[in-house]
Amino acid sequence: MRWTPQPADPLHFWIGLAPRSWPVGEGLWVDLARGGLGTASKVSHEIPEQWPGEPPAEVVYLPSVPEDLEGRRSGLVASLVDIGAPVLVQARAGVVPGVDPRWVVFDPLEALLAGNLELLKDLPSDSRVMWPLIAGLTDDRGQWEKGFAALASAGVKHVQPLALALDPASKRRLVERAGEETFDSLFHGVSPSERSFSSLAAERGFGPFLPRPLPTMGANRENKKLAEQLSIAGELWLRVGRSESGGQNLFRSARWVDRESHDLSALCREGNLGVFPWLDSTSSQVITDFVTTGAASLVQELEQEYLGGPRT
Repeated sequence: MRWTPQPADPLHFWIGLAPRSWPVGEGLWVDLARGGLGTASKVSHEIPEQWPGEPPAEVVYLPSVPEDLEGRRSGLVASLVDIGAPVLVQARAGVVPGVDPRWVVFDPLEALLAGNLELLKDLPSDSRVMWPLIAGLTDDRGQWEKGFAALASAGVKHVQPLALALDPASKRRLVERAGEETFDSLFHGVSPSERSFSSLAAERGFGPFLPRPLPTMGANRENKKLAEQLSIAGELWLRVGRSESGGQNLFRSARWVDRESHDLSALCREGNLGVFPWLDSTSSQVITDFVTTGAASLVQELEQEYLGGPRT
């Protein structure tokens, strides 16, 4: 099985390695790495029993699998965790994979298309959920409100919206599933607003971004926490309409921090962040705030602006 690297960011659920093909079963699902509708591989690929080669430094994405392959995927997850690697395990709503819940994100696409919001009440407590946003199908605010109520009753902590990027073939698949009356919305409708969804979700206590899966061991674990804060700051910075250059500076710093072998938290406490010329003053302040107080004031400021902004 071959893997495709990609930049880790909050929009794509921190995925750094995604399978090039995967034995997905029946039904529709969301490819979290691409941000679109997933497709089943036309070539048969077995899931490896254990991770081949060196421990990966980035989050490894393992999409949903047919029921008969669930055990094999759980074995691969166990082998990754044993070597300290972070992993993101996708599961359909209604299916509870046999792995640690902190590695799991639930995909409720099938439940939403079927109008079966009751299924969300059965998700495990503290679950993390991705809500796919599709024009004409999953963009109704009444549906969101009912979904929030169901998720809250289940004890879900984080629900992150994802406005799907749909090519014509994906839209046709959805029309075949949902009916011809959805054609105009799918092909000519306005993409639903992630900001509107997250603003409503925040009022009910849900965080806007799923936490980054972190290595269970290794010297760069703390650096990845810092990179997470910088990436979220960059994402929110751009979403609220601040300067492109400022957002890209934050993203660039996040990438450098991710690759840095020195313990930046220790260097920060010693007042030595200035030795890194690639670290701009805004990024340095994000790191300093997080190291000294456990929270970055810029991230809090941007999140408040984003969640309290226009819901259009």
